[in-house]
Amino acid sequence: MISVIIPAYNESNTIDRFIDRLSIFDDEFEFVFSVSGDDDTYDKIIKRGFHAIKSKKGRGNQIINGVNNSTGEILLILHSDSFFTENPKSEILKILKNYKMGCFSISFVPKQLIMQIVAFNSNNRVKQRNIAFGDQGMFFTRQFYDEMNGFKNIDLMEDYDFSIRVKEKGYKIFQSKMKIYSSSRRFKKNGAFKTMWMMQKCQHMYRKGEDIDEIKRMYK
Repeated sequence: MISVIIPAYNESNTIDRFIDRLSIFDDEFEFVFSVSGDDDTYDKIIKRGFHAIKSKKGRGNQIINGVNNSTGEILLILHSDSFFTENPKSEILKILKNYKMGCFSISFVPKQLIMQIVAFNSNNRVKQRNIAFGDQGMFFTRQFYDEMNGFKNIDLMEDYDFSIRVKEKGYKIFQSKMKIYSSSRRFKKNGAFKTMWMMQKCQHMYRKGEDIDEIKRMYK
């Protein structure tokens, strides 16, 4: 069983489309939505017949709660604005035979030149720096998740922090050539170049050990 952990925050306008895209998965997956916010996202998920839990806002906390309410031996973190166009099961199983952790090659939608550059940088970061982010569909066994002491209960940077600890332990994060598609909405909202600069700044602040609330203010 592969448990797909899906943190979601106020996704009422997009959650039905996201659920529609889950049809490419088979019965060997379970889906655990970890929902925060004040809209009707949770109600819509339950109405569609999926397992959802309510969590305090913050992706780290939501992922932790999702994992704790899942049963699979393998964990896949899937953001609620990301999706696959083909079943990733065989790719996940193949990679985890030889590596402790994997992720996918990201492509942003809608497809634009600037977002192709962002995607290239994201994919190159995995290859050159051994750092994966959550929108790349991080996956690992539950045993490895426990070995790494799980995700930290922080509002953001939980994926960056986990990758850093994996890297420090000397494990390689293997990047599949299979595509995962992610929304470019954050880049459209704040501007692509500004968003890329902001992300680099936040990573630098986190590595220096600066206060997570200050980083969160910067990230917004």
